Amino acid sequence: MGLLDSLKKLGDNISKEIEKGVNSEAFKSVKDTLANVSASVSNNASQGREIPDEYKGFPKFRETVKNLSTKETPDYTRCTMDFSNVSQDEIEAYTLQLEQLGYVKNSPVRYDKGNTYVIVDYSYGDLNLVFHIKR
Repeated sequence: MGLLDSLKKLGDNISKEIEKGVNSEAFKSVKDTLANVSASVSNNASQGREIPDEYKGFPKFRETVKNLSTKETPDYTRCTMDFSNVSQDEIEAYTLQLEQLGYVKNSPVRYDKGNTYVIVDYSYGDLNLVFHIKR
């Protein structure tokens, strides 16, 4: 279930409870606020995000990503991306590109090279791609 689906379900559940005990103006205000938050998240997600410069050395899967997060610790930095509507052919082409660039497959989903690795976790048209840099 995606973030927007979760927000919608939460809003529906809250609206039923609020209708029971709050006047209609307060209920309308809460409902409008939730709709605005949902629209804002949807607009930001549909615009996509570019991969941060720190990860430009990794081979790109696609130009922009809708779901992207980064994490930094003293030991590593990581960029996690989610893609949907991915074909098996795209995965095969990407993993071939990784191998041609010197990445070594060390598990069913992990490709290592130097102090970096890429996780290519594909399932039923969805791809979770992770760029990891060890410090």
